[in-house]
Amino acid sequence: MPELDRDTVYAVVDCGGGTVDITVHQMTDRLTGHLKELHKASGGPYGSTGVDVEFERLLETLFGGDFLSAFRRQRPAAFVDLMIAFESRKRNASPFRENPLNIALPFSFIDLFRKFRGKDVEWAIKKHQHLGVRWSAQGMLRVEQETMRQLFLPTLANITQAIESVLSAPEVGPLQYMFLVGGFAESELLQKHIRDVFGHRVNVIIPQGMGLAILRGAVQFGLDPGVVTVRRSRLTYGVGVLNRFQHGLHPPDKRVVAAGAEWCADVLDRFVAVDESVAVGDVVVRSYTPATPAQSTVILHLYATERHDAKFVTEDGVRRVGTLHLDLGSPPPLPPPSPPPGTEEDSLPQRREITVHMKFGDTEVKASAVDHLTGQCVRANIDFLTL
Repeated sequence: MPELDRDTVYAVVDCGGGTVDITVHQMTDRLTGHLKELHKASGGPYGSTGVDVEFERLLETLFGGDFLSAFRRQRPAAFVDLMIAFESRKRNASPFRENPLNIALPFSFIDLFRKFRGKDVEWAIKKHQHLGVRWSAQGMLRVEQETMRQLFLPTLANITQAIESVLSAPEVGPLQYMFLVGGFAESELLQKHIRDVFGHRVNVIIPQGMGLAILRGAVQFGLDPGVVTVRRSRLTYGVGVLNRFQHGLHPPDKRVVAAGAEWCADVLDRFVAVDESVAVGDVVVRSYTPATPAQSTVILHLYATERHDAKFVTEDGVRRVGTLHLDLGSPPPLPPPSPPPGTEEDSLPQRREITVHMKFGDTEVKASAVDHLTGQCVRANIDFLTL
């Protein structure tokens, strides 16, 4: 493992069973190990299960899609056994070996195919020997290494594209190291592919125990959650509010009239924008006014989007992700009658204002609030479950 000096920039490519997750960090303090996130966590559904999908397509080519659907439906346990057998052989696929890989077909597979087609599986396999498959008298499907490598190609191409999109981001800059970790990273085919494609641009590091690297990192992060001092927001977050309607600026269909005033509905009051750097401890402050001074609860819907230019919560790509509840407690006593105009008391504010503090720098969103009319802290709760 290399020693990471201050300002070292590295990427972590976590290749798991279902997804591939990519992050880019910069070392900000070698003594404390503190990091700065240069690119928001990204990736996609490009894990090893993509190879399983290609294997199922190969089976459909060999035996027919109608039979495979029937087998999956009528013999679900046997289908799981078949995929488990493929999983063990998938791990043995290598660009440095040429011996075929034997995959055991369950007896129920062979028996059902005979009933379904009236022929043996050997008949179907012999018709497709050009695909690099053979039949073994021991009840094995023999798959050539080249055929197995072909099953990996779509997934490898998706991983390459995902990494390229991160490396080409302007905020990333020159990259010194790329760490390949995760259970899928144990595949020799994946290791060779990443080294062949990116080895001339960055030093590819495959640590020992790469399958447990993410688990160890999670434990270390639990012991020191402040190790990542700056993060990149994955989404734009905000709440839906009413703003004063401005003719010529706001859409006419958003105009509503309440309490004798014109308002613009569904405005997205943005807290943080997508890909914006947010440091640990950074707080976003907003002030809101209840509809009436006697209101005891304020409910603000929290929205998120991958866009940075969204203005209204009803636009495409904006979705509701939670609700911010502000418990204002018992209503304050009614204010005294309005003093005569021009007196000193007339200058005192009468409206009720709630200041909300939203903290986005940690791994979770936190909220707190203060009621300026009473001077008391307001209980704030964010509900991400009930939408």
